[in-house]
Amino acid sequence: MSGPHVLFQSVTPNLPAACDWVAAVGRSIAGALRGAFFRQGVNATCWFALMYLGVASEGAEPFAWQRDYAQVSESGDIVWRPEEFRFSQGRNVRYIDFEKGDDANDGATPQLPWKHHPWDKNASKNAAGESEADTYVFKGGVVYRGQLRAKQNGRAGNPIRLTRDPAWGRGPAVLAGS
Repeated sequence: MSGPHVLFQSVTPNLPAACDWVAAVGRSIAGALRGAFFRQGVNATCWFALMYLGVASEGAEPFAWQRDYAQVSESGDIVWRPEEFRFSQGRNVRYIDFEKGDDANDGATPQLPWKHHPWDKNASKNAAGESEADTYVFKGGVVYRGQLRAKQNGRAGNPIRLTRDPAWGRGPAVLAGS
């Protein structure tokens, strides 16, 4: 099965918020499922979209959301076993800082980040025209307030990454969608 490949790397620890965004991206794929099923509080559209967007080629390492991070102990307790975050980037990286970025910048370095992601309807100038990047790095400690609608597809082994670099900013990057 082929399709869009998007990799989320701990952009936000808030799975429901991330799922709201993924649900918007996957609405055309899974619109018929919206509200039909629930899995641990995550609506079916989101769950389906996560599974669809996370399709990887056979033999490829599974995406983060396809791995188990908890086990059930013999006593029935859930034992949480999260992996440490590892920053990973593709070949063409763009940096986004909603607080201090400028869409007129080239976005190629943390010193000259964009304000908006190219998938945001409010993107302008250089940020609005970008379509070659495969990694979008959101600054840690900054809340991104905008809605993203995917306009490009990754490929198996080369997904589109929405991530943060622990060396840039402090704390998690948050996609608020507002």
